[in-house]
Amino acid sequence: MNFSSPQLTQFYLDGNIQEAFEVFEHAGPQGLRQFLGIDDRATWERVYATLIHEYHFLGQLLTKYRTYFIDLIRDRGIPTLCEALEITPSTLLDELHASTMSHTFRKIQRSHVGEFFVSLREMLRRDIEL
Repeated sequence: MNFSSPQLTQFYLDGNIQEAFEVFEHAGPQGLRQFLGIDDRATWERVYATLIHEYHFLGQLLTKYRTYFIDLIRDRGIPTLCEALEITPSTLLDELHASTMSHTFRKIQRSHVGEFFVSLREMLRRDIEL
């Protein structure tokens, strides 16, 4: 049977959305993958994308730890955060604009505009090379 990504995600979550978020919050993407028992990479990518985009796991995390993520982006750059969360820069930008951090993020962009675009370009190049 061929499940849609939301159906597949529901199957793995088994109603434990809050518990899954807490695992994601404390153990990151790979900890969540282990918690859900997903071995297949393609399945994980579909489930993870659904958790990010439909269940807003990333947005919740960015909002909850706003100060930490602002400091991390400012001090270490976008690539560090994207790598840790196993996301693309475009996904991060989408979630930042959708979250309550959008005003603060625009301030960071303006004050570090050169670094921001260099980081974004490097991440995009790396994504394309993969």
